[in-house]
Amino acid sequence: MFFLFKKPKNLEFVEEEYKPNDTSIRGLQVRWRNTQSNTKLIKYKDGTMSLKVGTDIFPITCTHLPNKIYFLNEKNDSYQMVTHVNEKHQCFMHKKN
Repeated sequence: MFFLFKKPKNLEFVEEEYKPNDTSIRGLQVRWRNTQSNTKLIKYKDGTMSLKVGTDIFPITCTHLPNKIYFLNEKNDSYQMVTHVNEKHQCFMHKKN
């Protein structure tokens, strides 16, 4: 299962992730303070998920399309956001509370 991120206004794209004529390939820039990310993954009891950036919460839409660029992998006690499997993996971890 893959999770497609819909870009909130206050998240920045990394320009190097853009490819010619393909504006759907982007990177998320995560802000850090005191070695902790201000971005967290929230999983609700009903199975839905949201991305929390600072005090803002954005829903994550579930899709089964494997060609989407951003997806979440559950690994050990954390979540990992990775780019498409054919791309260079640039990840950030979300510790579960």
